[in-house]
Amino acid sequence: MDAQRVDVDGVAVWLLGTIAGFVPDAARVQGAFEATTPRALALGVPPEDVEGLRTLAADPDVELPPLDPGTERLFEWLAPFGETRIPSPDLEAAFRAADAADVPVEALDLDDEAHADVFIQANKFRHVVQANRVQRKLMKEDFGGHASATELVLAWDAFQNRLPSLQAVEAAREAHMARRLREVAAGLDGGAVLAVVPVARLAGVLEHLRQDPPPATPDSQP
Repeated sequence: MDAQRVDVDGVAVWLLGTIAGFVPDAARVQGAFEATTPRALALGVPPEDVEGLRTLAADPDVELPPLDPGTERLFEWLAPFGETRIPSPDLEAAFRAADAADVPVEALDLDDEAHADVFIQANKFRHVVQANRVQRKLMKEDFGGHASATELVLAWDAFQNRLPSLQAVEAAREAHMARRLREVAAGLDGGAVLAVVPVARLAGVLEHLRQDPPPATPDSQP
């Protein structure tokens, strides 16, 4: 198992970085769930997406929105490493495992409104214009030659978020996910938490968890 462990107030928090839409990661999630036997499952998605997973579990044939061009392009680069599809297999596998084991599922990421607020605070009009230019370049960039799907996705993410204004948004997400993980761990009396997070955010979340928890502030609430 390649999940990484951080002990938080007597609770073993296992973090597994996955790639959205990457079919091989479903097996990694299932293996991590069986190995850690968690008392809570935490997903690096907004609360709205957890509700979406519940809807999908109840009706697998529900119509999904089309892929955006950036995701389509990333899937093309991932093709040599494995199949891709939506809904995201890692999240589906995690949700099914938790549901079968009667384990609660928690969302870690900012909700849609909070994410929009963070983005607006960090990005002015000139930043949006610059980000659009980066996105156009991203679609033409050559991401061949990477040794693994993870290496490719990390390079993609670094290019896509090369502007400091966008890095600030991702840093806010990582800090929030770490705070939420501490809250999830605090709600357990021992045992383990399995957190499935986007692989590009894994290092940042781990760094926050390995530091002393920051003092509580109004904007540290979920």
